[in-house]
Amino acid sequence: MKNKFCEMDNSLKNTLNAAGVELYSYMSINKSNFEDINIISNYPDEWKERYVHSRFQHVDPVIAYAKQNVMPFGWGSYFKKPYSFDAPKNFIEYVHKFNLTNGATFILHDPFNNIATLNICSSYPETFLIPSMIGMFQMTLMNFHQEISPFKPENFISTDQNLKSLTYRERQVLHLIKNGLKYREISGLLNISIETVKYHRRNILIKLNVDNTKRAILIASDNKLL
Repeated sequence: MKNKFCEMDNSLKNTLNAAGVELYSYMSINKSNFEDINIISNYPDEWKERYVHSRFQHVDPVIAYAKQNVMPFGWGSYFKKPYSFDAPKNFIEYVHKFNLTNGATFILHDPFNNIATLNICSSYPETFLIPSMIGMFQMTLMNFHQEISPFKPENFISTDQNLKSLTYRERQVLHLIKNGLKYREISGLLNISIETVKYHRRNILIKLNVDNTKRAILIASDNKLL
């Protein structure tokens, strides 16, 4: 499973690099629960860690705009002082610290109430927003979003209320544990801290009313969630 994630990550990187993209991020957020976030990016590690730990997805103007729209857009003007779309000062300053102030975003709303974005950081975002490029980037986002989820669409349906209450991220963590990944490996793949991985594991055990991960995996597998 780890190799599969690496293959998909490398495939995305190679596709974007071939199109002239150097810095990028893929984000998937549940629109009903913004705490349920997944980020895969080659942005600086410090930025990714700060983004997740500070819950910047709640105040990121790019995400706020993407949530309400479907068309690709450039976002350089969102971070030009003092025009910051009411984003908090510490977020805007952090964007400028890492020079992530200009780029383009492609948007996907999936059937499970998630919004996925492909964010390309570039000083010349208009080069990625011409008609001949938009289709390629949009399909890249769609294909990657489809592949990155370890769950089939039908697996989101369960007759058991406790199973229904598992979040997308909790299912991801359980799936990776099932495939033999350690906490540190899961932490690296999902760009979350080891403590957050353990937190999700505890929630899974509580929701499924079991005392060990093996039992949780068995229940989830029996209900076709994994």
